[in-house]
Amino acid sequence: MVAHACMRCAFLTGAGASHGAGELVPKPPPLGHDLFDELASRFPRSWGALPSQYANLLCRDFELGMQQIWERRLEWVQELMIDMACYFSEFNPSGDKSDCYSQLVAAIAKGKWLERVAFATVNYECVLDVAASRAGLKIAYAATPPPKDNLMIWKLHGACNLLPSAQVYNMRFDGKHIFNGPIEAADLPMVRKRYQIEGLAVPPVMCIYMPGKPTQTVPRLLRQIRQQWAERVKKVDVVAIIGVRPNLIEGYVWKPILDCQAQVWYVGGKEGDYRQLQDSVGDRLKYLAPGFNQAIDQIIAGLR
Repeated sequence: MVAHACMRCAFLTGAGASHGAGELVPKPPPLGHDLFDELASRFPRSWGALPSQYANLLCRDFELGMQQIWERRLEWVQELMIDMACYFSEFNPSGDKSDCYSQLVAAIAKGKWLERVAFATVNYECVLDVAASRAGLKIAYAATPPPKDNLMIWKLHGACNLLPSAQVYNMRFDGKHIFNGPIEAADLPMVRKRYQIEGLAVPPVMCIYMPGKPTQTVPRLLRQIRQQWAERVKKVDVVAIIGVRPNLIEGYVWKPILDCQAQVWYVGGKEGDYRQLQDSVGDRLKYLAPGFNQAIDQIIAGLR
């Protein structure tokens, strides 16, 4: 890898990053093919009570199963997404900061690289966010220009902690758009408190895990976040992709990378549209390693 003293880097992280980051608490989040079993076990009254025609499909292809529910049984989506948000709010970095997220943000804090480093993620959990907070960093989720001394983290699919600032409790909704008001970034215990104890009825700004990635809550925020990501990628020297299976049909994630001039560091498997990404990016693509934990030292060295 070739880097220079003022190198600007945009990270893009996905489920493979968290799954391959080393020890997390209580464990690494599941990948898509294991997600339904986890949710059904954890929430027997919602995910675990789905009729077999949907449960079997979710086991085989989670995105297709969610698409069927979205199109045929929309009244279920509100409760399913709230329980999914509570589930993803349970994941944290390791207590000893040995995981890759903690190592990376510690290096960013020590090197004082905040002005030249930013993150986008397609994950619903907040392991990166918690690791950054524990390293003493402040976080911004959507801002133009980015606030000084804040680490930018663009949640391209939303996240479990982006909660509506709404006093709406114990209500049922069956609309595809149910809230467009203000939102707030909550800490993870507060996510569970608002939903499981207080009975907040509006899901977070978190996309339905299905083709097209719609959301019932504040879709305009995601449009803003995705635009900021695209603008940032135009200005960086390196885009570091960690654990994101290429799916080039999601243009808001991948088109900025395909169109920019930056070098692309790639960490992960070669499934999905990897070959198309490789062909489109050409010599700009540098394959680092199959897993985050195998690439972390290279990434930090490259940033230096």
